[in-house]
Amino acid sequence: TREVNLLQAEKNRQLSYRRLQNMLKIDDFEVQPVDFSLYERLIDFYQNIEHSEQEFLRERLIEYGIENNPMLVISRTRKSISNKSRKISFGNFLPTINLSASRNWNNNYSGERDFDSTTTYMLSASLPIFPIFDNYSTYRSSHHSYQQTERETESAEDSIKLSIEAAFYSGISSARTITSAELAYDYAEETYRMMEERFQNGLISSLDLISVELLLASSSLSATTSKYEFLKNRSVLMHLLNMDDDELFWMIIINK
Repeated sequence: TREVNLLQAEKNRQLSYRRLQNMLKIDDFEVQPVDFSLYERLIDFYQNIEHSEQEFLRERLIEYGIENNPMLVISRTRKSISNKSRKISFGNFLPTINLSASRNWNNNYSGERDFDSTTTYMLSASLPIFPIFDNYSTYRSSHHSYQQTERETESAEDSIKLSIEAAFYSGISSARTITSAELAYDYAEETYRMMEERFQNGLISSLDLISVELLLASSSLSATTSKYEFLKNRSVLMHLLNMDDDELFWMIIINK
């Protein structure tokens, strides 16, 4: 089983390398190791956070995400536009009122410069009777569109809330897995050194040494996977919160 996992990991690495090549549109590149010292404070925070603090931080992250997530911002904008369109279509039922005023000056041609002025005011109102069915159809259509965007916004908010919660708890779980995975790797490495020494002394067979070597490779894979899962969950959470600044993310985490 360990050998199969190792082969699968190697194939996944090759496929990931090719996908990244295609995405970056380059022929070749060198993968640089990740400096995990940059994430130690977040890992330590996740490993030591209490359950009550988790609930408080989860609500704070959800609140921030609902306010700043780009998909929700777009969804709320569409909802606002749809609501305005509905109000405009409803205005077609209202009467049209016009008020006009005119003033005329007359002279009796008596040679005097005095003019007589008359002012006329006119108020008219019209009610759209003939196009009322068309107006009603337009209003119903805009009203249904508004209801649809309203439901889509609510559904998007629920989805973002669930995604933020999942990324947050998965981040805590992966951070706590890192320590145990690294400890297991250290034990496997020490075991391998001991078994290699025994093999050189002829105390064990090559098959036993290969078995321990596979155990070491499997432990290394588990440690790497736990770190990858931590970075992935962190990136997903930051994307949901619409932020790319590590310091800002840290300030949100520690509530400063």
